[in-house]
Amino acid sequence: MNNLPIVYHYTTPKSYKGMKTGERYGLRGIRPVSLFIDQIGGLNLPDEAHESVVSTLLDPLPDSWINNREFPGIWGSLAYHLVREDRLVLLSFRLLPSDKAYVVEEAHLFRNKGKSEEAIKKKWTDYWESRITIKKYDGKYSLPSVAIWNPIKLGRIRLETISSHYHEFRRILKNKQEHGDPRVI
Repeated sequence: MNNLPIVYHYTTPKSYKGMKTGERYGLRGIRPVSLFIDQIGGLNLPDEAHESVVSTLLDPLPDSWINNREFPGIWGSLAYHLVREDRLVLLSFRLLPSDKAYVVEEAHLFRNKGKSEEAIKKKWTDYWESRITIKKYDGKYSLPSVAIWNPIKLGRIRLETISSHYHEFRRILKNKQEHGDPRVI
């Protein structure tokens, strides 16, 4: 039995349509498209650090992001980044043992704001070194996310909701969590 968690992926309607048809990247499903760490000179990280990943969250409305004392307003910033169009799509899928998935501490990207070459190297090195397998994750990261180094086939993906406005989207999710299984939206 697979006891790995369900993870949540936000996207736009246009990207979701491309996932369903395969027209965007030649794959029906979610393809890693965002570099985990950009190519930055002077970083001594393995090539894998500069590969594309699928970015997900452990909860559709993660309390650690929404009510983070160290980074107040960080969820609003993330939501603003996600809502690039007038609608927002939330997808979910259960991780499989074959997925190359790691929990990472996003707080490293916000804590280390120095502009010196050393500060930049430290930020990205700390971020890379925060990777921990999903099975070993103990829930202690301030801003956890899950980076996945492999594509997710369409058959594994569940459409949770499409919303025309972020605040309406949040209200729908909270209502469904209060009146049912918080992992089944």
